[in-house]
Amino acid sequence: MTDFRHTTEAVGDGGRIPYPDDYVRDCLKDTFKVAVIGYKLGQESEQRALELRHEGYRVIPVNPDLAGEMHLGEVVPGRIADIPTTVDMVVVYGTAKDAEMAAEGARLAKDPFGLKVLWFAPGARNDDAARRAEDAGLRVVQDRDPAEEARRLGVSH
Repeated sequence: MTDFRHTTEAVGDGGRIPYPDDYVRDCLKDTFKVAVIGYKLGQESEQRALELRHEGYRVIPVNPDLAGEMHLGEVVPGRIADIPTTVDMVVVYGTAKDAEMAAEGARLAKDPFGLKVLWFAPGARNDDAARRAEDAGLRVVQDRDPAEEARRLGVSH
């Protein structure tokens, strides 16, 4: 399994992070259930969640404003801690502050949920949160869209 750490040298000055394709591929291949934090109807997060489903992933939308409703064939939990099943990956749509809060929640949810990967979608990049999540044993990808990367790398389930 290819490794990558979000060191200052590796991530540079805020430009595109040069993840090895094998690292991203490994993150996606080891993932079957995905929680999408910041899922919003009519927004990019909804479209990307649908694309992940199309690639064969089970997608659990997470949004406190939609909690208890059915979306994508799932009852929407309000937060990570309310997800009634294990998840392999959490994808965060939102801001760097949202990424920071999600990283803390993911750190706490890592063991009970079997969480392996924390993925910050474009706009949610937070290098400090990425390092904290890695220190907790999570793999992290930032500033990329998981559905696009799955298509680009030929990963589907």
